[in-house]
Amino acid sequence: MIRTRASDITDMVRDQYLLALIYHQPPLPKGKRKLPPFELYGAWQWASDQYERLIADACDRMSGACACTPMEPAEGEGLLRHCAEVLLDRIVRETPLPAVFEKRIDNSLLTACVDPGIKPWKTAGRGMESYRKWLQWRRRILDPERDVAFTLGFRLVEPPDGEEDH
Repeated sequence: MIRTRASDITDMVRDQYLLALIYHQPPLPKGKRKLPPFELYGAWQWASDQYERLIADACDRMSGACACTPMEPAEGEGLLRHCAEVLLDRIVRETPLPAVFEKRIDNSLLTACVDPGIKPWKTAGRGMESYRKWLQWRRRILDPERDVAFTLGFRLVEPPDGEEDH
């Protein structure tokens, strides 16, 4: 059995999440022939191999009662993922940002992801293009089968005896 350490969770939270976009097509209003324009919502998603391991481990440990809802039993893994995603989104959205940074990202896609009020991103006609570019970017980052052109490594070398560390 895999043991979860507090350091695993700390490492996972440290810069291991990505901007997410949620595509939503509102339903056809009654009496209308044309669909309303689609909406893009900003969110955040986990992007860590440790996250997958922690979800699997927590799911194994979760009792059946934890997955019960008033409507019907929920799948344990899906419930854990939902709670983790909502928690991450709330943490990021409720983090105070400097005014300079907020001004810099104003009216950008990032605004939809950090604004405490969850509302669709105002795309001004370029939404589908931005959504496609985001999907490509996300695929390149999260694809475990991607070919890496090079590996960057560092080697720490002890200073010779008698020299001060700087």
